[in-house]
Amino acid sequence: SFMTAPPKPAMIKRNLNFRRSVPNLKLNIDESYTDWDVISGRSLPAYPLGRTELIDLPPSQVAKNIAEALRLKSVYAIYDSLDAEATCTTACDCKFKITLFEAEDSSHTILEVLKSRGCSLTFSRLRRAISKAANGDFSADEKPLCLSIPDCVAALYTPPNADDIKKILDKSSKELQTTRRDGQLTALRLLAAMTDADKSHKSTCINVATMILEGEAGVRETCINLLTSGTSDKYSERVNKVVLDIFSNSLSLLYKSGDIRKVTESEDPWFAQSLYPSLLESMKQCSCPHGCTLISKCLSVLLQNSSDMRHEAVKEGSLETVLEHALARGKKSHVKLHDNAQSAINALHCQ
Repeated sequence: SFMTAPPKPAMIKRNLNFRRSVPNLKLNIDESYTDWDVISGRSLPAYPLGRTELIDLPPSQVAKNIAEALRLKSVYAIYDSLDAEATCTTACDCKFKITLFEAEDSSHTILEVLKSRGCSLTFSRLRRAISKAANGDFSADEKPLCLSIPDCVAALYTPPNADDIKKILDKSSKELQTTRRDGQLTALRLLAAMTDADKSHKSTCINVATMILEGEAGVRETCINLLTSGTSDKYSERVNKVVLDIFSNSLSLLYKSGDIRKVTESEDPWFAQSLYPSLLESMKQCSCPHGCTLISKCLSVLLQNSSDMRHEAVKEGSLETVLEHALARGKKSHVKLHDNAQSAINALHCQ
């Protein structure tokens, strides 16, 4: 049985009148983040390597090819040119390392790609794409086989009703307000999955998204509190990423269903006084392009569907500068960040 919902957290009100001068942004477009200028591969170790591949190109060219593939795939990569190594993270938190080793022939390269955490299917697809790109092949991958649910089986499914969803949100809200960080992350991942139409029943996703954005069980306020907590350790970064997944999924779902204006143009001040300023401040502090991509996506939907918010953003002045930094970084290293930042800029100027 479900416990009674805890008291609703107080809404954080944030002043839209930020300083005109933009703080030192962490949206770094420094080349150390986006270029992989390898001169020579790493020497082979004394111990045997795992699964490797011999590439008929020198390390300098292989590095450039792989960096371009990671940009097109919107994989966050931090490059170490001296060690011929790249540490990569996908949007779904699959982490892996790419290393280039010297071959006996200097015109060849030994490629190693090792996963350290995350989805094995995602890693397998990326490793094949990286292998192709290393050889100069940037052709689109074949779409993975997807087994659809037969209509006769789908017709038997009964989605949860409003009361069921409220109970889930009540229980999740209670878990989010504990000090158990693993429990918080689990509850957030559940909500992110329930607002993702690729993982859950579409009508259920829309209902969950609507309830969250309307303030059911105080989930949205708790998510904002987590997002703006000020902590910057690795665990908090993962929590923040899932919080942004929830907001991005929810706003996108309601936008596609045509219900977004019912929420953004209501008399609820939470969007203008809490969500928008929190997203803007998070954008200024976020160093991960995956997080910046989600924030840009949220801002794009909000600006397209709220003339008041758009007017305040133009008046305040710093949002466009923040988005321009994101656009520049995305152009160099992350296609999805570039596209979503451009979409937010267009929405800001009503294009």
